[in-house]
Amino acid sequence: MRSQRPKQLVFVLAGAVTFAMSCAMSHAERIDDSRLAGIPETQKQPITVAQGEVNQAQQDQEVAKQGKVDAETQLKLAKSEQDVAQARFDQVKQQRDIELKAMHDREAAQFKGTAPEQQPQEQASSEVQPAQPQQLVTPADFQQASVALDTAKAKVVYLSKLVDVSKSGSTLADRKLELANAKLDLARFQVLNTVNPAEVEAMKLNEAQFDSEVAKKQAKVADAESKFSQQRVDARQAYDKWSGLDQQLSQLSGPNYRRADVPPPPRG
Repeated sequence: MRSQRPKQLVFVLAGAVTFAMSCAMSHAERIDDSRLAGIPETQKQPITVAQGEVNQAQQDQEVAKQGKVDAETQLKLAKSEQDVAQARFDQVKQQRDIELKAMHDREAAQFKGTAPEQQPQEQASSEVQPAQPQQLVTPADFQQASVALDTAKAKVVYLSKLVDVSKSGSTLADRKLELANAKLDLARFQVLNTVNPAEVEAMKLNEAQFDSEVAKKQAKVADAESKFSQQRVDARQAYDKWSGLDQQLSQLSGPNYRRADVPPPPRG
């Protein structure tokens, strides 16, 4: 039993060394500017193009981050608007319920007081009917408050989905920046390998390492794009529902109604 332990230890160490070597080979070494300093600019054109893609990806990343902040701010405001619409609806409903109960009570009392056996027809006709109290909440008022609440809720639902879209968009921008950097590393390798292959060989680098990194980043971009696209579809459906309710509310509220400035979902 004891004689097997050294062998097991050797296997474990060998496995660890193999794993470490595979990890080292799986990540291509970044070629820094010092190794490219002596190369003429005319031969570094692929690097210039790749660097431009990195710069654009960085700008897109900042835009995506700001879009996420803006969407979260709009959602917070929309939730406050929903609270206001809910309070207004509760007030209107309560007043309407009070008026309906009072109306039913009057009708019940009137029906009881005008029964034939209690009041002759000639006496009832000579009496002056009391004036009906003014209705404070009209059916139009109640409908307007109800649609306003539905519109506010739909707006919160849409903006919640827009926040999800903005988060996915920010993640997508991150993945695209990673891909742009991987392509830049590949371009650096290709230029150095063309000008000074001996130095590349001494560094024990090969193009397959860089191609592998680019492929991994491309796969991550594809996954992020798929999620972003699906969430955009969900957000568009929520936006259309809110827009329809907002149009209905506009018709109920009259010419003084100001439609909310809500941005549509981003295009692909």
